[in-house]
Amino acid sequence: MNDAVVYNAPPTVSQFIRCEDKQSFIKGPIGSGKSVGCCMKIVRFAMKQTPGIDNVRRTRWVVVRNTRDQLKDTTIKTWKAWFPDGPIGRWKETERTYYMKFTPADGIPVDAEILFRALDDDDDVAKVLSMETTGAWLNECREITRGIVENLSKRCGRYPEMKLKPPTVPKEEWPTWHGLFGDTNAPEMDSYWHSIFEHLPVDDDDPNSIVECTTFSQPAGDGSDGVPGENIENLPDGYYDRGGRSEEWFRTMVQVGYAKSLKGTPVYMKSFKERHVSKIPVQILPFIPVVIGLDTARTPAAVFGQMVDGRIRKQREAVGFDIGAKTFIKMKLKPIMKQFYPTNPIIFVIDPSSVRQDNTTDDSWYKILKREFPREDGHHVKLAYTNDPKQRIDSLDNALRDWPDGDPIVLYDPSMKWCVEGLRSKYRYEKLKGTDGKLRDKPAKNNWSHVVEADQYMTMFLTGKQYDQSDYMRAITSSSGVQMSTVVNYHHQ
Repeated sequence: MNDAVVYNAPPTVSQFIRCEDKQSFIKGPIGSGKSVGCCMKIVRFAMKQTPGIDNVRRTRWVVVRNTRDQLKDTTIKTWKAWFPDGPIGRWKETERTYYMKFTPADGIPVDAEILFRALDDDDDVAKVLSMETTGAWLNECREITRGIVENLSKRCGRYPEMKLKPPTVPKEEWPTWHGLFGDTNAPEMDSYWHSIFEHLPVDDDDPNSIVECTTFSQPAGDGSDGVPGENIENLPDGYYDRGGRSEEWFRTMVQVGYAKSLKGTPVYMKSFKERHVSKIPVQILPFIPVVIGLDTARTPAAVFGQMVDGRIRKQREAVGFDIGAKTFIKMKLKPIMKQFYPTNPIIFVIDPSSVRQDNTTDDSWYKILKREFPREDGHHVKLAYTNDPKQRIDSLDNALRDWPDGDPIVLYDPSMKWCVEGLRSKYRYEKLKGTDGKLRDKPAKNNWSHVVEADQYMTMFLTGKQYDQSDYMRAITSSSGVQMSTVVNYHHQ
């Protein structure tokens, strides 16, 4: 190759380009280099393709954008800026295709077709979904529907043809890589793409409908999340200033915050912030009491946490669907307690309705918990003082709004996907049908509501002047025979 393309990727984009998983997606602010990174990802995989029997590295790629104007004005312009007609390849306008042909230093020719296609109408979609490609780039993927994504994924891995495969290459390694990748600004909460980026079920009623993929999120362009923005050196001064734009636009397009949901209003929309979620695992302290908020019935959920130095550290969660008390305790609670809290006294704070007896067994959640976790083992089972929705909601809301010394009083472990997503969006007041946006007066019951309500029970207990750590400490003998009762060293995260 006579001319070299010199490219320095921003840190998150670099990770995205190197990712070899079958599906990977990146979100970030405008101007952050996402689309250029996707161009380079195509070139990287084109050069990694194993040569065929003709000793040529052949691949075919489709690049899709929601409309023809967007494709022409943004996506194609980005590609041509980096790969104009020249020694690397040629653009053919009538076919909207770039034919990349060059020979790198290893002497093995690269032959890649990059087809640029819009999705304006049914005919466009049908043509895209009939292609046989190596891979696909979904540009501004938040605008591309689930149906197209799922169908397009089945068209990847179909080129180069098997007849070009060398006999020494296993079938499952031909082509060398195939799959989907995409870039986007932050999508709308509760959307298909929101579920993709948060690794949540794409069907609310199917917990197993999580799409297997790898996702990347760039820092906010204005540095508001405490990390410098990326690609700043290639942007004009003041590029990320708000400049009179709406708060919603700025939050989505610059700060990489999800756009508001159209399905309702999140209960904690004004109090929950992304800084409430730790970027590293939240420390679990041995011997310090652990409070487990527990919402019961057939969709039980639990939130585990500790109060340390006046701050609430929420560390683990457990969720169950159509499951009884004994099974939830055996399959969910006890494994977490054994792995993460083997030396800790446990305080269960449960829904007051948990004293109700089952009609067939005369048993209740309260009785079962008392039997499984007896007081003599250092455990306590307490009924929350109320299950009034307003008091529960307000208790957690007040805690989320408390930021002493500029740090949140509540911090969630990054593993707590269900609880965090409930706080972000899913625990919400839904719109009343047939009204002009009027909301219901109580949060909707769904797969996320139970774990948030478990969190509320824990928070009410820890912030309601009911909790004194010394009341629940127990002495535990270490292997050296020393009586352990407390831990004094703690570092804020």
